[in-house]
Amino acid sequence: MTADPTPPAPATPAGTAHRGRCATAPRRARRWFWALTTTAVLAAGVFHQELRSAPSPGTGLLVLVSALVLAASAIQAARILAVLAAPPRLPAWRRTPGTRPTHRGGHERRWEG
Repeated sequence: MTADPTPPAPATPAGTAHRGRCATAPRRARRWFWALTTTAVLAAGVFHQELRSAPSPGTGLLVLVSALVLAASAIQAARILAVLAAPPRLPAWRRTPGTRPTHRGGHERRWEG
C-alpha cells in the first residue's frame, strides 16, 4: 500500500476550534465596511456626474442604478458601523433568561399573590 501524502490535521483542544472564526469576524466586518463605503463614494460620483449630463433614457437609467447602489451600500455600511461601534454585548447565556438556573429553580418570576 502507498502512504497518504497529506499529513493529518493538527488536533485542536476542545472549545478552541471556533476562536479563529470569532477573531476574524471584526476584521471581515471592517473590510466590508470600507468596501461598501468606497462603493457608496463611487456611486455618489457617478450619480452627480449623470445629474449634470444631458437628459436621455440612458442617463435616467444610470441615475436610477447609481442611486440604488448608493442607497444600498450606504445603508449596509451604516448597519455595519453601528455594530462595530456598539458596546460589547453580554455572553449569550446572560442574554436569555432561564438558560442558567439559580438556586430557586430559574430566572422566571414567580407569582406570589
